[in-house]
Amino acid sequence: MNVQIETSGLQLTNELEEYINKKVEILERFVTNVNPEPVLHLHFKRFSNKQTGKIFELHASITVNGTVIAFEDQASEEHELIDLVETKLKRALRRGKAKTIGVKRQRDLRNKISQRFSRLLGRQ
Repeated sequence: MNVQIETSGLQLTNELEEYINKKVEILERFVTNVNPEPVLHLHFKRFSNKQTGKIFELHASITVNGTVIAFEDQASEEHELIDLVETKLKRALRRGKAKTIGVKRQRDLRNKISQRFSRLLGRQ
């Protein structure tokens, strides 16, 4: 599985990257023998809230056979957030209830994501 990780507001440590790879190995069981190779996009974001302190947000989308499954969630800890999204993705892959998006909408979604990443990378 091809994994693309983007971060905003936090540094991707080796320990966190190993934890993500461990979770991706679990997800790979659900997408074996798929052509083309599935692509998993992860975008981490850290921001502060006066009331709750640090908050981590994760946008995750996986493309399997032209079908896009996307989730986003928030948590106070990085590992907790990865576990939440991994559970949601695993459930969706197991059930096979992935939302099929038309070609035009996929193109619009890709453009929107690339614009968002370019804006974030331009700030750093």
